[in-house]
Amino acid sequence: MNESTLVSALQDFAGWRSELAALVEQVSAFSYRLDLLPSGTMLRLEMLAREIREERIVLSFYGEFARGKSELINALFFYDQQYRFLPSGVGQTTMCPVEICAASNASIDFLPMQASSMHHNIQDLKKIPEQWRQIPLNLADREKTQAALHQIQETQCVPLGEARRFGLCPPLDSARPQLTHCPSCGEGRVKISRWRYALLRVPHPVLSAGLIVIDTPGLNSLGSEADMGLDATRGADASIFVLGADTGVTQSDLQIWEQSLAIHSRRRQLVVINKCDLLVDEIEPVTSFAEKVREQLDSAAQRLQVQVDQVVSISAREALLGRLRQQEDRVRASGIEDLENAIGNILIPEKRKEIANSTKTILQRVIIDQRYVLEEQLQAVAADMESMRRLEAQAGDQVLALIDRQKKIIDNLGLLDTLSG
Repeated sequence: MNESTLVSALQDFAGWRSELAALVEQVSAFSYRLDLLPSGTMLRLEMLAREIREERIVLSFYGEFARGKSELINALFFYDQQYRFLPSGVGQTTMCPVEICAASNASIDFLPMQASSMHHNIQDLKKIPEQWRQIPLNLADREKTQAALHQIQETQCVPLGEARRFGLCPPLDSARPQLTHCPSCGEGRVKISRWRYALLRVPHPVLSAGLIVIDTPGLNSLGSEADMGLDATRGADASIFVLGADTGVTQSDLQIWEQSLAIHSRRRQLVVINKCDLLVDEIEPVTSFAEKVREQLDSAAQRLQVQVDQVVSISAREALLGRLRQQEDRVRASGIEDLENAIGNILIPEKRKEIANSTKTILQRVIIDQRYVLEEQLQAVAADMESMRRLEAQAGDQVLALIDRQKKIIDNLGLLDTLSG
């Protein structure tokens, strides 16, 4: 699945959302014309239609340290920059969650790691621009862009007590003293990320079509960090769990996976076995490499208890190099297109199902409310009709009495005329 096809899948998703939102608006207009719902419910329908139109798929990449998550994101979305857009490679790792979304003008905003920021969630802090350090990006200036983006790797040494106020350091553990101090920082101090969060905004067709990407810090990249990657993943709609072909599914990977299962259902996750190029052995036949890859896929699916179609083997490095050098054979061999297919065929339909189910639940509640209002109105009309029938009967007797009275008056007038004559 090349980029245009991925854009097409997201655009189809956007078209479906637009049709669904139009349906909700029709229900709202019908209810308004017939005065079937209270104003609060009408407002909820209007908000629902707007939310459906504006819905985006938030896709989080998470996994252990040094699994190649940033390189994978570069290969998927940023190869058109003609260089490694996000910092990746040996000795380089993302230290804070980076949310990547579409915008007409490129920029990156950093949220400092400080106590005041820890008392609010990220969505609330996005509404307070003065809390962020904002850096405009000129993507044509590669040197300055790379310098700005490399700040996502920055760390700082802080006293242990301060790290704990940030919620970034576990309790003292005599069995694992490396988690409570940093040799490079000194006794009683630990190394933490300089930033709590980063917002990267770039013009991009895939992102504009309805995707938001979150690049998380490598889990366990710093002993003092407390699941920053998983915290960022909790707000995502779907996740891609990145493993290493050179390590397979480690015990640490299994622990992280079990933690993530509470966040997403298994069907909303893909598993990527990265760095498959490391399995290539020029001495062994090609069939041996294919067998190794198949063994990795089957083993990962079995140990993580997912369907085989949710596990993809790739080499992000080969995919990025192939796309940078426009070597189509290299790109196909990398497996990156299999991952793009999985995003389009598994994750997007799962998000669509979620929106459909939630919308159906709300509309069913609205229909029940409308039926209740209509039944009340029907009962009121029946009562009014009964009152009218009673009034009609009473009015009929009164009319006869009036006619009789009128006749008596006329007779009396005739008698008076006779008497007066």
